[in-house]
Amino acid sequence: MDILPISISRLSRLLIRLDQRQCEALWAQEPFSIDSKYEYLVLGVLKEQPGDTELQKEGDVIKLSQSQVSTILSFAVNYLNLLEVIFASWKYYTADRNMIEAEFYSNISPKRDFFPLNNFRIATGIYPSIAEFTLHMKNKYNKADLKNKIA
Repeated sequence: MDILPISISRLSRLLIRLDQRQCEALWAQEPFSIDSKYEYLVLGVLKEQPGDTELQKEGDVIKLSQSQVSTILSFAVNYLNLLEVIFASWKYYTADRNMIEAEFYSNISPKRDFFPLNNFRIATGIYPSIAEFTLHMKNKYNKADLKNKIA
């Protein structure tokens, strides 16, 4: 059985597009609206689990029901829990830190100052290892960038 039976890429692309208010609504399991141009991502996530996949559209927005929000939330929490375990092993030196940094560097993208899922992570108020890892990677990149500018 898969720990996360969903396309992580699809879920990530959806969560990245949520602003802070939408992330807070997701965490609180409250219905919210999202731009209809992300319909393919919403449907892609919702279709991973049997249930409420019929979208309510109003103009150029999709109104997500509480059931749909709960489905998305369950996948998002499972994904962040998985990342938290990985980054906790990095934090407490129980895994090869260099390997984890190399593997997740492109996902964190400190060069573009882009930390996927950060709005959702902040909305939850938890996941300290993810927060520490992303800060470390940003600082590490900024130090390397500064050295390159000086040299």
